[in-house]
Order: sequence, then structure tokens, then C-alpha cells
Amino acid sequence: MRILLSLSFILLISSCQEKKSKYVLDEKSEMAQLMLYMHASLDEVQLKIKNGENLGDYPEEFDKVIDAEMTDESMRSGSWESFANALIESEKALYNAAPEEQEQAYKNVVNSCLACHTSVGCSGPIPKIKKLSWKP
Repeated sequence: MRILLSLSFILLISSCQEKKSKYVLDEKSEMAQLMLYMHASLDEVQLKIKNGENLGDYPEEFDKVIDAEMTDESMRSGSWESFANALIESEKALYNAAPEEQEQAYKNVVNSCLACHTSVGCSGPIPKIKKLSWKP
């Protein structure tokens, strides 16, 4: 009886272990890593703007968005380069904006991200990007 209870307990524990989804990427592409870095950076930038802090220098890593390896290279189609360049320009404008213009420049960056993900057909990150919206 004790053995049966022990086996039942082991089966119960093993069946409760978290199962990995087949859609979870164990390794992120260079682009996915860059996008996560950009997202974290925007979170910090919003706080800096609200606190009247200096944003620092434009992170040159953002320029890699043009040619970073993508999870799905088929996304790098016709309009991709235009959107990537628009993102870089909006990021540079944010880091160069006068303090009174930074809030709008920040909004422009977030809108640039949303426009690209909507147009290129990579809608998965959109909810996360929307969380970057300016919070008064």
C-alpha cells in the first residue's frame, strides 16, 4: 500500500510540472534581443523624462535594427527598411529633443514601433508595445 501511495504521489508531482509551450523560443534572435533592449530602454526613458533627467546619449546599438538577424527573415520585406529607418530617426529625435519636446518625441517612437509591427504583420509584440504608451 505504501508503495502504491508513493507512486501515486510521484505521478501527481510529475504531472503538475510546468510544460513548455512549443511556441516558446529558447533562444532569441538578434532582432528579438534588440527589441527587448529597446523596450526596456523606453521604459527608463519615460521615467527620466517625467523626472526631468538627462536622457544621455543615443544608444548606437539601436542602429542594428536595420540588419539584425530576425526570427523570421521573411518579415524583412519591401517596407521593412523604411520602418526601420523611421524608428532610428524617431529614436535619434527623442534623444536630441529639448526637454519640452521629449514627451511628444517619446510618443512618436512608440507610434513608430506600433506602425511597423502593424504593417509588417508581426502583431505578437503589439500588446507589450502599447504598455509603453505615455502615462501621465
